[in-house]
Formats: sequence, structure tokens, C-alpha cells
Amino acid sequence: MEIRRKRGDSTPGPQGCPFLMALAEFPDPAHRAAVTVKAWVRDRLGQLIADLASGGLATQPELLADQLSLIMEGTYASAQALSAAGPARLTRILAESLLDVN
Repeated sequence: MEIRRKRGDSTPGPQGCPFLMALAEFPDPAHRAAVTVKAWVRDRLGQLIADLASGGLATQPELLADQLSLIMEGTYASAQALSAAGPARLTRILAESLLDVN
């Protein structure tokens, strides 16, 4: 996963997970925006699981998808707190090692 900014964006560096930021704006779990974000994330995770299973990339696709989700969230948090040059720079290596094991 690469962490990039839009050209002309004056925001200094990564700002964290856009999904969690959206949920923070709508703390009521029943709010339409919160429900929509959660549904979108669940759909993407479901698609990842299906892709991993159908491609034969994982013996336990649900477990691998959860692990990759944790890596993604950790990368966003680490990049925001410690910069993309910090531990987040190891994201690809970590994800590839999980793919090799599964």
C-alpha cells in the first residue's frame, strides 16, 4: 500500500484511515453515513475474501482478509503518527509475508 497525497494538497503527510475518520464524524452508529461507510468496508472485505478464495491464494481466506485489514489500519495509524517513512514503510513486506504463509 502506498501512502500518497493529492497534488496541491497542503495537508502535512498522511492523515490516518479515511474510513475511521468518516466514522468519527458520525459517532451515532445508526446514522446513515456511518451505516453506509460500514457497509462499504464490509463489502470490500467480502470481495477480498472471495478473491482470495477463488484465486487459490489462501487456505483460510477469511483469516487472511482479517489480517490484511489489520495491516491496512495499522499502516494508516503508523503513517499518521510516525510518517510514511516510519514502520508503515514495511507494509508491503508484511503483507507479502502473510501471502507467502497462506
